[in-house]
Amino acid sequence: MLKTETGNLAYCGGGLFLTEVEWIHPKREEKTYEIIYMVRGTAFMEEGGTEFTLQKGDLKILRPGIVHSGVCKSVTPTSFYWHHFKISGNISEFLPERSLFQSFSGGRIFPEILHLENLCGKQAAEPALLHLLNILKITVPGQTGSERLANRVYEYVRINASVQLTAQKTAAYFGYHPEYLSKVVKQKFGVGLKSVIDKFIINRANELLDNSVYSVKEIAAMLEFREANLFINFYKYHENTTPTKYRSRNFKTHMNAR
Repeated sequence: MLKTETGNLAYCGGGLFLTEVEWIHPKREEKTYEIIYMVRGTAFMEEGGTEFTLQKGDLKILRPGIVHSGVCKSVTPTSFYWHHFKISGNISEFLPERSLFQSFSGGRIFPEILHLENLCGKQAAEPALLHLLNILKITVPGQTGSERLANRVYEYVRINASVQLTAQKTAAYFGYHPEYLSKVVKQKFGVGLKSVIDKFIINRANELLDNSVYSVKEIAAMLEFREANLFINFYKYHENTTPTKYRSRNFKTHMNAR
């Protein structure tokens, strides 16, 4: 046990979790604090009813006496370091104000803590653990994991939008369940994943109608519609007009503005 003037820190043990198959974190309520640091893959979890996502480089401090568990399966290979510890006395001396850290840059300390434990016992690992906690206390907050994921999805859809890009295909690309990914996107942008895809299809269609001489049939093919009529109906549903009328109206607007 590492003693300070206002409290004590005791390292209880740790390890490196590895799996190559589908995995979901079991439901648990620990008597100790636990730090999880993601090395590979994604973990979908909740603690006390609050959901969070951990990706490579993310760190989470789980609290004792509060149930935590997985919310859906990780479908890609997953690995993370885990370390358990106890605190007595002035908890704020040891713990940072927040418990979730994205893209933490001090990941090398986790194997070091394990090495010290294996070489000289748990007490030998306590100074390194205290150093880690002190680093976390001065780390500047950034985006949450969900916000970062939503931004990545948004940019991916912007670049790859076509009628063939579905919510299911996008979710599979990122290794998530479609409903979960749509929920993350909606929390950030106010609309679900399908609406974001449709928005970028319309945006791309309008760019082509405004700035090219491609025919409506050619634009439909570029957006991967099987038939031009499918594109026309899709466009009319979202824009309340046809591609031809949109192009004609905007052409006249540009002419009058000259």
